Amino acid sequence: MTVRGQTLDRIHIEAGAGGVVAYSEPKDLNHIAVWAAIDAYGIRDRMGCFEQVLNLFHHLLNERRENEG
Repeated sequence: MTVRGQTLDRIHIEAGAGGVVAYSEPKDLNHIAVWAAIDAYGIRDRMGCFEQVLNLFHHLLNERRENEG
């Protein structure tokens, strides 16, 4: 199961000689989407699960940024 709109993205639009290029990168996790998934799965330790999901997301986002340079 997935919940739509899981990340809040930053959209980049660049115009150049080759045309217009648009792309996005995750900026933060959509807290409402996380809570919807927690509710949908019937998680008992709601706050603990929420904190673990946020910690994992930011850890992976930081790793990705470090690897990109």
